[in-house]
Formats: sequence, structure tokens, C-alpha cells
Amino acid sequence: MNTNTKICFPIEAKLGLERLSRNEFAKRFMKSCKTSHDDTRVAGSMISILERKLPAQCINQELHVTYQGQKYVLSEKWGLIARSATHSKWRSNGFPSLSLNCKHLAFEDLASSYGDKGAFNNLVTEILQIDFHKQWVGLLLLTIRFKL
Repeated sequence: MNTNTKICFPIEAKLGLERLSRNEFAKRFMKSCKTSHDDTRVAGSMISILERKLPAQCINQELHVTYQGQKYVLSEKWGLIARSATHSKWRSNGFPSLSLNCKHLAFEDLASSYGDKGAFNNLVTEILQIDFHKQWVGLLLLTIRFKL
């Protein structure tokens, strides 16, 4: 997201290892979008939105996202991050039918380009601002309570 130009470069991550074959991907994520909220919002999978599989009234219109009260134009170019194993299968069996606006990247390549394990973990923690220990201990306690 560039706060000076008010443009957002969206990135979608599909980090699962199953149901991401070319055909399954199309069935799950490539359906045409519709509108909701009295035609003020686009409804559909994020992949379909980024691929501009939009309802007729939205075609040739800028898409916007709001972040911390600021409005940003969604760029037509976007990124798709998937696991290396998924990329290998796509290389062998065919990538999903996406536009040239989509740039593919393997998650493991992204992680290793940032540095070592510690540097990447620190980056993710800083970006997400989550205390994993607190979250997981709370989840563990909640799980234990439900099992009792």
C-alpha cells in the first residue's frame, strides 16, 4: 500500500496444500462476483474480485479498499502467494487460468528472501501485532474447558 499515491497492490495467499489444482482452483475461486449492500459493495471470492470478474455495473469502475479510515485505489496488478509444493504441481499440471495482472510467488521463496527464520518470524509478529503465546495459551485453555 502506498500512502502517497493512495494505491494498494493486493496480495492473496493460498497456503493450503489441497484442492488447489487448476480445475479445483477455478471452481472455488473464479466464479463471477455480484453486488451486495444495495449495490455498494462487490461480493465474491477475493481472487474473482482481483481478476475483475465483476458485475456489469462495476466494469470499468475503480475498486477501492479502506484502511485506517483512508480510501485506496486497488491496482489492477496483484500477487498470488502459494506454497512451493503447490507451485511445483502447477508447473507440472498447469497454473490456474489467471490474467497477466497476476504475479505468482512461492511462500517459501518470500520467507527466505527476507532473511533467516528469526528475522522472518519477527517481521510477521511485527506486522500482525499478535502475541502468539497469549493467543495460543488462551485457545488451549478454551479447548480444555470445552473438553471437560
